[in-house]
Amino acid sequence: MSAVSETLRGLKKAELQTIHQFWLPGESVQYRADELRKRVTAALVRGAGVEERVARLSNSQRRLITAVLAKPKPRAALPELQETLAQSGASRVEVESTLRQLVERGFISRQKKRDGRRSEILEIPQELADHLARVLVVDGDPVSAADVISQKRLPFEIDFEEKNLDDRIEQLDSAVLQKLCCWALQKRGILDLSGDDEVEFMVDAGVGEDDFGSWRSSLEDAGIGTIGSISLHDFGIAIPDPSLVIFQEWIQLRSRSRVQEETAPDKLLEAGVDLFIDLETLALQVEQHPVRLTRSGNFPKRLAEQLRQAMALERLAGHLEGDTVTRVLRVALRLGIIENFAGELQANRERLKAWRNLDYNRKVEVLLQKFLDESAGNRWSFHQESLRSILLDTLRARVQEDWMSLEVLIDYTVSTYLLELEEREVASLLRQRREEDFSRERLQSPFSRLGTDLAYWIVNRLLCLGMCEIGLIDGSLAVFRLTALGREQLGHESDPGECRILVNPDFEIML
Repeated sequence: MSAVSETLRGLKKAELQTIHQFWLPGESVQYRADELRKRVTAALVRGAGVEERVARLSNSQRRLITAVLAKPKPRAALPELQETLAQSGASRVEVESTLRQLVERGFISRQKKRDGRRSEILEIPQELADHLARVLVVDGDPVSAADVISQKRLPFEIDFEEKNLDDRIEQLDSAVLQKLCCWALQKRGILDLSGDDEVEFMVDAGVGEDDFGSWRSSLEDAGIGTIGSISLHDFGIAIPDPSLVIFQEWIQLRSRSRVQEETAPDKLLEAGVDLFIDLETLALQVEQHPVRLTRSGNFPKRLAEQLRQAMALERLAGHLEGDTVTRVLRVALRLGIIENFAGELQANRERLKAWRNLDYNRKVEVLLQKFLDESAGNRWSFHQESLRSILLDTLRARVQEDWMSLEVLIDYTVSTYLLELEEREVASLLRQRREEDFSRERLQSPFSRLGTDLAYWIVNRLLCLGMCEIGLIDGSLAVFRLTALGREQLGHESDPGECRILVNPDFEIML
């Protein structure tokens, strides 16, 4: 029987529920006592999100745990501990209050001495003590919960210039671990070890969770990453458990060096002014003939088909998500040039006139801001606000006009965001948003969706605005570059000798 099992054996259901709620937030606690005990035991043995759990502790709670861990075995007599903590100014009352909270959360058990004396023994289960000793103290300071996927979790600095990541991976003793690291690099640095392909690969190789401890040491000693139960729940990011993690500094460095793409695309996707022409097409239709929606609130199918054949963006329908007419209608509704009055689409003539009077660059600027502010739909999450901002900042900083790898550009954006979680106060902002009227789904995001949702925004927003071009290689979206319009919108200097002809949606020719 494990030390954790021994500690939890005599606890009541209410006590198990408290521990379960702390270590496995978001999961239901409505289980039988034996099932709760099983789940809590598994969480403590594997150290589920231990960095994040430690980050929630107060300084006095961390000091008490550290004092116990400092003993040859993770146990200490209460009087001895009180004396040790008193030297740092903690009163007996404070120690007792701190201890009670740690016991309630499953960090420490308190037991009477077997010789019958009144003093108590405080003990941290050995399996949990190993995880706490690994993450609680780094050069005397607690590890931040945001640093679980960063080299900051290590007690030493990595020299990123001394040896590149590929060399470090090749020098790992385990060929299986080398392969898993290569797979992780294809997943933006985080590989789900519970996935079917990964599990099958490890089973065929004769390895499993029993090897994770030695693999973690190998990865961290080599300055590559870590492995096990990693949690960013407090930041609204769900990471598979268990996972193999490549430190995000490596992902950022690799992306920065590999973003320039020499390969020319097989096919070019560009929208030009198509979206603006289609907005005018729809606005003219609704302006002249208001559209009655169906009982279910949908656009009439026959009219939608007629408009679809006339819309310029339809040529990109195979690469954009959703229906062309629906996409253009949503943009028009957001601009307010078309409004829904009791199930009938009507033109707002005042706003439509104001929109038509804007010059082309101003129209692009208005729509770009609306696309940046989007906060609805299946492709949006709380994190996309910062990811879009980082993406545009990255593009503003690049003066080259050549093709760049789309995937690598997204890798760089996501890794930069993950390394700035603390700086951007994501945990605090997330708590604030949770207190407002936001659904859980919009705030929480699986790690894998950070990049895929950003890719969706690039293709379905920046491309449609005419700010970028996307290149296909072997049928896949592969490379990206800003158009002259995109560079202008992001503040790049235009070539003095360059002359651009733009056609407004009302067919006014502009130089």
